[in-house]
Amino acid sequence: VDLYKLRNSKTYQESERKLEELKKDVEQKLKENKGQNLEYFLKYNFDEKKEKIMKEYNEKVMKAIYYTANKEKIGLVVSKSVLIYGGLDLTEKVIENLDKGNFDNLPLYNNVQIIAYTKQKNIPQEIVKQIYEEKKIYIVLDKKDVLLGGFDLDELLQKQQKDKDKPNPHK
Repeated sequence: VDLYKLRNSKTYQESERKLEELKKDVEQKLKENKGQNLEYFLKYNFDEKKEKIMKEYNEKVMKAIYYTANKEKIGLVVSKSVLIYGGLDLTEKVIENLDKGNFDNLPLYNNVQIIAYTKQKNIPQEIVKQIYEEKKIYIVLDKKDVLLGGFDLDELLQKQQKDKDKPNPHK
């Protein structure tokens, strides 16, 4: 999914319109009332409402991605920015479902658990290779790049690292 292109959706544009209205309202109230307490209150109130609007938008995006993935029988969705080659671009279908409000989510379609992700950095390659071969994992991604699907390797990686670091009494 091309997250940048989602800005073309009516849902995103509506969120932007709400933010603009909120900003104009705060600016107008500041002009009308010159007071430090009011300025602090309005800025805090603006930040809180802005966060709420963006959270609602992001929740809708994730629901639309989930819905689209289920409908297309896809078990993993990544940001297009991390995909070097291949895959199926779901962006237009996600935008369509986002703007139509199609969020009727069933359990996520999961054909095979061959996609994994981790938040860990600097993992020794031999540990990743061992897990890769044992679990028949097809691809390992950084957690931030996985929008939907896959399974978390963090616990397994930590266990493997601890096992590797244990002194061997038989040496």
